[in-house]
Amino acid sequence: MAKLNKVLIAIVVISMLVVFSGCNNKTNPASQNRTSSDQSEAQIASLVKCKESLNLDALKYDEIAIPKDYPSVAGIAVSGDTLFFCSGSDKPSKSTAPCLTYIENLFSYNLKTKELKTVATVDKGFVQIDWVSADNNWVVYREIRDEYGGPVRIYAINRKSNAKTLVYEEKGCTNCKGVTSSHTFNLNLWKDFLIVPQVSFKATKKNKSGEVEEGIFHNSIKLLNLKTGKTKVIFSKTSPLSLSGAIFSVSVNSSHLVFNYAEGGKQSIYVYSFDSGSLKDILDVSLRKDASGSNNYLVDRVLLTEDDFAIFDYPVNLQKNAFLKVIAPIGNIKEMKSLPITSPYYYLTFPQIESKDYIVWANRKSDTLYILNRSSGCLKTIKLGVGYMWIADDKLFIEGGLGFKESFIVMDLQKNGF
Repeated sequence: MAKLNKVLIAIVVISMLVVFSGCNNKTNPASQNRTSSDQSEAQIASLVKCKESLNLDALKYDEIAIPKDYPSVAGIAVSGDTLFFCSGSDKPSKSTAPCLTYIENLFSYNLKTKELKTVATVDKGFVQIDWVSADNNWVVYREIRDEYGGPVRIYAINRKSNAKTLVYEEKGCTNCKGVTSSHTFNLNLWKDFLIVPQVSFKATKKNKSGEVEEGIFHNSIKLLNLKTGKTKVIFSKTSPLSLSGAIFSVSVNSSHLVFNYAEGGKQSIYVYSFDSGSLKDILDVSLRKDASGSNNYLVDRVLLTEDDFAIFDYPVNLQKNAFLKVIAPIGNIKEMKSLPITSPYYYLTFPQIESKDYIVWANRKSDTLYILNRSSGCLKTIKLGVGYMWIADDKLFIEGGLGFKESFIVMDLQKNGF
């Protein structure tokens, strides 16, 4: 039997699209029939009403230097007047290909005082601090040792006491030969809770060489109380290896949590209410097929805005494999408006929620930044290559832009006429 190559759990850092193995080398007919294939060509009005190109030289922004000895940024977060970012020396590690590079430090930069501090340094034996999330009370960051399936540590720092606690740890998958695995993905905070998407895998059948032929994935989402250490499970689902079911993204605002779960060519978009504790499947839609002709599907992240709108991919013609990037209120998900994002080279700001006023994305191939005012419908573009982005109210933070490879740009969108 051919070697299986399954996605244990998806991790997205920069790229928007994730390849999802919806079935194994022997296509599972049942998985093909379970997709939501009723969507016909939909008439969805565009959110964009006008377009304009801008010159970066005509805009006002501040520039923050990245430490010279640690030029490689691997994640950013903004809370109040503080910018947090993971950055390292970019030296190659001894990991197997694709090799990781060292991201040794977590830094903080005070936007008012201009003070730069080292918040944390990677543990001995680990290679990267590759994710950070922060709010007024907590800073949470993740360490990894290997590119796929290796040990993971997540630390929480109490911003009032500066006490650091190891709050979550994975030892790595030990029975996954022949199964591609990745780490627990983006970290999200809500009050004193860390949202932890978790996956485990149990092999039920192996071949003579020890490679997995059959097995069960178990996906769950837990709310981890950072004060008490207690957890609450809000989602739990199992799937066979043939469907490779996985949670692909989680996005949080002050009142809701939105995530997408995909298996067998279909994704379900869920909403969890923090106030009521209720979980609801608000939409089941088919996934885009991989254009290479394989049995893989392309799974994109679902983003939640500050004012309870979801941004996601919606199929408008399955026969043509045509999809639109749309935005819709989670309370009435069928009221969709389209965004002009049609290429896998585009990616939205990540990992945080989107602003109630703006939607920001970029095309990395053409080095173009797009900023859409949701109220006016005016879309403005800037010729600017970007790395990581973060939007907080009216302020946009950009790392590694064209001509700014060792600095951050901080731009007030409202003051610049966006």
